[in-house]
Amino acid sequence: MCKNGINLTQFKLSIHQLSNFAETIERSIEQWSELTSSLGLKSLSESLQEAKINAETLKKLLERSISVADDAEASDEGVSITPL
Repeated sequence: MCKNGINLTQFKLSIHQLSNFAETIERSIEQWSELTSSLGLKSLSESLQEAKINAETLKKLLERSISVADDAEASDEGVSITPL
């Protein structure tokens, strides 16, 4: 459905893909953090752990955006068509 000039279905799909990408980034960072920790690079590993937390936060925020888009899609304001 198009609302205020945006196709919410396409938007949610795009955000879902970004969320999956954030999850991939999170896993990759975790793997690098574990490797650097095992090599004795403590400060680098800690820095990567902080980045992992930020990736987790990004994924949660993206998922929340999908929920907000669901709410916008379900609202009773009707459908608007943007003229070309």
